[in-house]
Amino acid sequence: SDGRALRRAGMFSMIADVRRQLQFVRNLRGASRDPERMVSDEFDEAEDLRVQTAGGHKNSISALAWYQGMLALYHRSLPRACERADAAMAELSAHQGTQMTPRIWHLHAIAHLQLGQTGKSREALKVLRAFEERAPSTFGHLADLVAAERARVSGRTEEAARLYDDAVER
Repeated sequence: SDGRALRRAGMFSMIADVRRQLQFVRNLRGASRDPERMVSDEFDEAEDLRVQTAGGHKNSISALAWYQGMLALYHRSLPRACERADAAMAELSAHQGTQMTPRIWHLHAIAHLQLGQTGKSREALKVLRAFEERAPSTFGHLADLVAAERARVSGRTEEAARLYDDAVER
């Protein structure tokens, strides 16, 4: 029946999400063929993107871009981090009501600020402060980190240091 097919599709999507998360952890632990690419015997980012695109799963496509952007940022591959953050932002609406929304805003702002590009960081900070109002312990540090990076890029080093400390204290 259609109901069973929908449940199978949903289960497939959840399994793919877990595989994506596990590969991200493998990468962070240095257990991947390429530390900046999500590729192993268990997972291949190109194949995941192909499958998710074919299925029209915009949230999974965006989540993959976020994971890739975070890895690129971690490895200081800043142009790739910005490109992947932009890709994640392109499908931001697929994450309405989820914790991925503020995480994507955070990645986008931090990646671009690392290259000295202030762009949407003001808007990102506004969005993150709104999330902070609803859940300070969950999102406050993200807002503080974006504010700190904005201060650092603007040459306000004392303010940046204080904001970094605030983020760590949370």
